[in-house]
Parts: sequence; structure tokens; C-alpha cells
Amino acid sequence: MTKGTGSFGKRRNKSHTLCVRCGRRSFHIQKSRCSACAYPAARKRTCTNLFSLSLSFASYSLDLAEIDHFFVSIRYMF
Repeated sequence: MTKGTGSFGKRRNKSHTLCVRCGRRSFHIQKSRCSACAYPAARKRTCTNLFSLSLSFASYSLDLAEIDHFFVSIRYMF
């Protein structure tokens, strides 16, 4: 049994760096494309599934009342 060299040997190089438009570490260096906002495309990438997007950025330490208030406030933003 190997000790992880095959899997961990590919983690030496960075594939993503900071995006100049959205600021997230989602800009793929070889593709020259941001996976979060689709930079350098003129149209910004948006996610149609707002529920899963907000859950991924929400803190998991919130209780149910705070999560409910979070989604109500999102509903009134649009």
C-alpha cells in the first residue's frame, strides 16, 4: 500500500490564482478563465440555483432561525 505519493504528488503546483474581477481564488492559470465569474468574458457568470449558492457561502454554525431570516432577506433583495 502506498503512502499517498500518487495522490499528493499532484498537489505541488497551483492551478488557480486570484481573479482580478471577483477577487476569489478561482482563476485557472492554464485556461485563463475564472470559474466563479467567467472572467475575461464580458458577461459575468451567475448561478441560477440561488438556494445552493447561498448555502455554500452561509456559515454552518447558524441556528435554524438565523438561516430562515437569511433566506427571507435574500427573497426581498430581488
